[in-house]
Amino acid sequence: MSEATLGSPPDTAFGSASAPPATLHGRLRFPLPQTIRGILVLLLAVVFIPLGLVQTSVYYNRARTQRAQAEQTEREVARAVAMTFDAFVQDILHAELTVGMALTSYPPPLPDQVDRLVVAAGGQYSALRSLSWVDARGHVLAASLPADMGGDVSGTPYLQEVVQGREW
Repeated sequence: MSEATLGSPPDTAFGSASAPPATLHGRLRFPLPQTIRGILVLLLAVVFIPLGLVQTSVYYNRARTQRAQAEQTEREVARAVAMTFDAFVQDILHAELTVGMALTSYPPPLPDQVDRLVVAAGGQYSALRSLSWVDARGHVLAASLPADMGGDVSGTPYLQEVVQGREW
């Protein structure tokens, strides 16, 4: 057997002086860097590429979690607003019922008592434009706004539906 000199390719089992480059499992060729700079770049890539992938995954999961928390908070706020609005509407309906029962009581109230009651009930809710007491023919008998007094709402679809028996 001959001795290999430094820098010359080693002998192979078949006696050939040129050996194939390094291979993975004998099929894929994977060129390894030949310089120190190339080896350092390869080491840095081996360390930082997986680290970058892990950081990307962490930031993505954090953003997804924050988005889910924000959506949950928005749903809770929407539910609270809906419940508050529903309570407000129910309170207005309760006030209307109270006024209606007072106006239909026996003995009937005097006309100026009716006006004061409707104006007081309408003034409790700044969200209401006006509160009116209307007879079955659509004539406004009392209203919280003086401009609505004596008006005629007989042509409105909602009054016709209520007169026909639809529940308010």
